Amino acid sequence: MASNTFVVSVSTDDCYVQRVPATTFILNTAYVPVGDYSSELYDYEGGMRWEVDIPQGAIINSAYLKLVSNLKYGGPPEITIEGEDADDPATFSTFADYDGRSRTSQSVLWTPSPWTPTVEYTSPDIKTIIQAIVNRPGFGTHIVLFISEPTGWGGVMNLVGAASYDDVTFDPPKLVVTWNVVAYEKTLTENLGLVDKVVKAPSVTKSELLGLLDTYSRTWAAYRVYPEILGLSDTVVKAPALIKMESLGLVDTVAASKLLVKILTELLGLSDTVRKDAFKVLTEGLGLVDTYSRIWAAYRTYSELLGLADAVAKMPSKTFPEALGLSDTVMKTALIVKSEMRGLLDSISYTPNPTALAKLIRKYLQLASMLWRAV
Repeated sequence: MASNTFVVSVSTDDCYVQRVPATTFILNTAYVPVGDYSSELYDYEGGMRWEVDIPQGAIINSAYLKLVSNLKYGGPPEITIEGEDADDPATFSTFADYDGRSRTSQSVLWTPSPWTPTVEYTSPDIKTIIQAIVNRPGFGTHIVLFISEPTGWGGVMNLVGAASYDDVTFDPPKLVVTWNVVAYEKTLTENLGLVDKVVKAPSVTKSELLGLLDTYSRTWAAYRVYPEILGLSDTVVKAPALIKMESLGLVDTVAASKLLVKILTELLGLSDTVRKDAFKVLTEGLGLVDTYSRIWAAYRTYSELLGLADAVAKMPSKTFPEALGLSDTVMKTALIVKSEMRGLLDSISYTPNPTALAKLIRKYLQLASMLWRAV
């Protein structure tokens, strides 16, 4: 059995509503009201929303609404508690949003006397309301409850208020629920043809080609043997590591070798169907008079072709060559030095210039003569 106390945790998850004299809708007031104040001000009510972790379809053992009193004018009214009849209701937004929500047909009456401020009050058991909500096939993770009193001015002041999320002193509305989870069992049935039926256990994958008139039914379970006769007479049983030959017609031949990590290829004809499964014994008819049975050992790989063409399987860790075409592919590796020829016409040469040399010698002699005269 599971139990939890859910608390309003967002400001928009509770609301204040007044219907007369004019509609008033508030999301951030300090209390959720219910009752009548006067002949001019009446029909106060409110809504509350919680995020819950109750599984869909759970059996509700008990459920209670807990409210802390923080407002009272006159005696407490007779409160009607209802739920929102929805899979996963959203938080409140506007009066139109609030007023347009469907209510559950289940409801509970509550007169929380004497409604003394600061005291927390617990409603009667409202499990019928919560059960109706969690029984919805699409039930999600939120529950909404409404509190109201009979419509119209009742002639007596009886307005009370419960602390909301925005009350900084007292706890917001709480929903306390205990429940049991129903054990879940389901049988899966899949129709694979016009009259075919296959029952599959979890974690087992089966595939089979069936004709229009064949009826095929299996229940798969580990370490059990299920015989099935789809033909009239012949039976072929193949053991691991043995080769069997069987004539299935004028030109059909079945040859299979079952060894560890071996690939098997068989030609069975156009309409034969073969099923395999580890730890299972399967018996199938391969024609009008043939019956075919195999025992498959665990950790072995089998491959069969049930048509006319051959099957080819590639083993891991093998390299297969591939033709890339007529042109070559060249890969260049980094850190390779490339050289380039400049051509036949490139050259570098240096030629002496006699005229420039003579000018330099003349300048030198003039300078030497001037220095000699100065001395």
